[in-house]
Amino acid sequence: MSNSSTEETDQTWVPVAALGMYVVTSLIGLLNIPWTMTAELFPLEIRGMAHSISNGLAYLLMFVSIQTYYGMKDFFNGLVGLQFFYAVIAILGAIYVYIFLPETHRKKLKEIEEYFFLNTIYLGSEKKKKKTKTNRSSRNVPKMSRLNKDIVKSSKDANTSQNEKLIPS
Repeated sequence: MSNSSTEETDQTWVPVAALGMYVVTSLIGLLNIPWTMTAELFPLEIRGMAHSISNGLAYLLMFVSIQTYYGMKDFFNGLVGLQFFYAVIAILGAIYVYIFLPETHRKKLKEIEEYFFLNTIYLGSEKKKKKTKTNRSSRNVPKMSRLNKDIVKSSKDANTSQNEKLIPS
């Protein structure tokens, strides 16, 4: 009687297909979020540093998950329990993304930055955004008109000579 685990197989394509499926499914899932999210959500002033920190953290978490695989497999009593744990983590990650991250499709960077300035949670942020946006624009109108008048006045002063300033008009 031979042990089935020591027998060789002619189906060498199975590991290659499994690896290909892993790559495709991981790119559809949560694996690409740190790389795509940072390009859209961080302001230009901190984008380089924040992108580096985000990528470093993602690589660190992947390293930790790979290094703790066998210990977690024993802790969760086998592969089924471990895969269930990873499924729960993926579902919690999807819920987090749905609650805290806004939709950025067809939005300008300025709009995204304004969203994060005004909100911390995506759910229910439309009311807060509209109310705050109207108040902000009405508050800024007088300031901007005063600022523009000061700029025009100072540019007229800069273009007039000392003699023209002394002569009353």
